[in-house]
Amino acid sequence: MVHTLSDVPVAPGQLPVLGHLIPFARDPIGFLGGLRAHGDLVEINLAGKHMFVPSRTESLREILVNEARNFDKGYLFERFRVILGNGLLTSTGEFHRRQRKIVQPAFHREQIAGYTDAVREEITETVGPWPARGWLDLCPTMQEMTFQVVTTVLFAAKLGKHERQRFRHAMTVALRGLILRAYSPLPFLERLPTPGNQRFENAVSTVRTILDDVVAAHRRGGDEPGGLLSLLLDTSESEQDHHVLDEQLRDEVVSIITAGTETAAGTLSWLFYELARNPDLERRLHQEVDDKLGGRPVELGDIAGLEFVSWLLNETLRRYTPNWILTRRTINPVVISGTRLEPNTEMLFSLTTVHRDPNLFTEPYRFDPDRWSPERSATLPRGVFMPFGAGNRKCVGDSFAWTVMVVAVATIAQRWRVVVADPTKVREQPRATLQPKGLVGKLVQRRDTAV
Repeated sequence: MVHTLSDVPVAPGQLPVLGHLIPFARDPIGFLGGLRAHGDLVEINLAGKHMFVPSRTESLREILVNEARNFDKGYLFERFRVILGNGLLTSTGEFHRRQRKIVQPAFHREQIAGYTDAVREEITETVGPWPARGWLDLCPTMQEMTFQVVTTVLFAAKLGKHERQRFRHAMTVALRGLILRAYSPLPFLERLPTPGNQRFENAVSTVRTILDDVVAAHRRGGDEPGGLLSLLLDTSESEQDHHVLDEQLRDEVVSIITAGTETAAGTLSWLFYELARNPDLERRLHQEVDDKLGGRPVELGDIAGLEFVSWLLNETLRRYTPNWILTRRTINPVVISGTRLEPNTEMLFSLTTVHRDPNLFTEPYRFDPDRWSPERSATLPRGVFMPFGAGNRKCVGDSFAWTVMVVAVATIAQRWRVVVADPTKVREQPRATLQPKGLVGKLVQRRDTAV
């Protein structure tokens, strides 16, 4: 029997006008995770914005894989267009398929092989001064590192220090503003000339200006050849039926920088937080990098053999999945979870809550990298682990992001320990990605255990 949307239960606790906005704003991941107790598909009301939340993994795979052609990106990604434009993260339909075809070769294995040395060198250079800086807020520090890595690989040359600082600051302001705006109960407020709105508009303008200048410099041949951006330019100009405009290149670049920086930085921050809380896991990591690398720099050929590093990363991506919130919107009638969805039905879901479902993962809140050993991971239901998404919208740069994270973990662990000031003060902070708040730490030489 196929149900209609009128049969879908509404989440309890709805208030007049605001609906479920207050519990969602207070603890969005906890709120969304708690909805599975009320049905496979549950309706929520965010200040008049009605959305439907699927909780079963089977339903999510229908949306992301089997029935993907019947969905576009939905409300949240529409709001992100103000900074991401029509890049891969936000584009839809045939245009998205064409752009993905253009971008994808830049992340093939042979291309990543050419990036690996640059990734390692940037990580080593960026991390080197950290011990002398003492206690650091680790998440923005990791963002500094991953931003430098991504932009170096992207542009085949470093941005100037001043430009890099301007760009990072502008991106931080813009992304924070986007999350605040995405579920504002009073959207008209963002059009008022308030200081916050002016800061947001200035930040978006700064991001666009810097990237437009970078793309124009590459067009003129004023930068070093090579790099991901050069590859995108070469690929776009070889297209017989479509020429990718500079504006589109900018959109692709800002999408790649946003996804590459935020996801990797958050994951690395959470991983070192867990190592600081679990000395036995830290010792196992140090033993592996010592045994497998013998003190030499990590190379692409080492990545597959760093087994425990991969288990640590998988468990971090499961426990603290960066993509804590995603949306989709139906463009055709489709049946999901036994319910017929009409066009323009808004869907909202969280891969983070899926990866914390006790029906799928034993003791989901326990950080247990050994669950990814071949013996134990073989018992997991197929398709329940989706840290980079699934289907035709799966992250095109997942292999590159994985390479960056493995190289970063191995490079840091060879020389340093990460000491966290007070793990009990660390809290989850859902922003553009899931980030740790209050994660203050410092690097110490492994031979020096004093803190």
